[in-house]
Amino acid sequence: MKTYRKPLLICLLILTLPGLGLAQISFTVDTLAFPPTTIDSTSTFEVTLTNTLTVAQDVTFNGIGAPFYISDNPITVPGEGSASTTLSFTPTSVSTFPLELIAAGSVFGSDTISLEAEGTLPGAELILDTLDFGTKSVNSIATMYLPIASTGIGTLFIDSITSSNPVFYAEGGISIPQGDTTQVAINFYSEFSGVYEVDLTVYSSDPFNPTLNLHCSVTAISAVSGEVCGTWSLINSPYQLIDNIVVPEGCTLSVEAGVLIQGGEYDIEVHGSFISNGTSESPVTISLGEFISHSPSENVVLNYTDLTEANEFEFIDRDYRDFKELNPLSNDDLAYWLDTLSMIDYINSKHLYNLYPNENSPNHIGKYSEDFSDNTPQGWTHSGSVNSWHANGEYYVYYQGNSNNYYNTQIISPVFRANAGELFENGYGRFRCSVRDKTSVN
Repeated sequence: MKTYRKPLLICLLILTLPGLGLAQISFTVDTLAFPPTTIDSTSTFEVTLTNTLTVAQDVTFNGIGAPFYISDNPITVPGEGSASTTLSFTPTSVSTFPLELIAAGSVFGSDTISLEAEGTLPGAELILDTLDFGTKSVNSIATMYLPIASTGIGTLFIDSITSSNPVFYAEGGISIPQGDTTQVAINFYSEFSGVYEVDLTVYSSDPFNPTLNLHCSVTAISAVSGEVCGTWSLINSPYQLIDNIVVPEGCTLSVEAGVLIQGGEYDIEVHGSFISNGTSESPVTISLGEFISHSPSENVVLNYTDLTEANEFEFIDRDYRDFKELNPLSNDDLAYWLDTLSMIDYINSKHLYNLYPNENSPNHIGKYSEDFSDNTPQGWTHSGSVNSWHANGEYYVYYQGNSNNYYNTQIISPVFRANAGELFENGYGRFRCSVRDKTSVN
């Protein structure tokens, strides 16, 4: 018996949709947090959907409900394109409101976004209503902090902070939990010096007091140090030295008319050129430690310039060789001679201590010391019974007498004279006296 098998024909129908392997309807973000929103007010966000199919899809939103609302449902998203719609949140009570929003495509694909929102009835309070920045340098950012308290129910939201002058600025978008106080950064930056008085306005979610006012003030100066070239302009005056200034060789520092330079104890040292362009109507004013120039006079010009040096050191114009030539004593005893000069003795009838302040003036003009190293006693004398003496390393006096007799030998020091009101301070020396006979030394 023969068996016959019928051939089995299997047909597989494959439907291919363009872009199906990557087909997706998707939100551009996974989560969306609304700012804390006051009861009976509305916050909105724009959400965007993308479609990777080559054909358009109608996208339907599921799960939406009060207090959330959507402006377009469904929404058409073009093939390989995107479309946006607006989500809004309008709370009617103080509470938190989570929501999972689903977007489903009419052809293929879906996606979910998590929504977070809070209904509040907040209050806002500025702990300070003025900020004084004091003195700050131009071209640098200075920051102070403004305390803002959340005094109502729920989270307070600081939406924005505006300024009447952009030199002061601050960022908004700040949430402050109920009962907390947050330090909000207020910043200052300017390229120009001057005194700034600026008003700022804080916009918050407080329904009863949505705007709060803040006043800020600052004095902006030009703080300078180190090597400097170029021009110091009137618009950036005053210039405050925060360390010594050096104008290098081959470099010029020009100062415009009317500029004020405040140096304190710091110096300006010029190796290049320094040109102060003051005028009779608008002079340049400079106060500093010292103005030191190493440059020829044509490179240092001070036109109508009021220069005050706090560390100025003044020398009397005189020939100091006179001290040596008029010294009646040897050169190693110059200090002693200077100390014994009277007002009349001194050259040109001037007090010695007027030359310059030093540790020996004016209460003690000079110091005296003598080590007899040159065999010249310089003011030391002796009298009485003396056989021999010398002043070589010490002042030595010797006398040999007979027993049972009295002898008187004296060593006399120089006379030290003091001016009225002066007192002798420290003095020291070594003295030794020996008397000998055949049996003892005392």
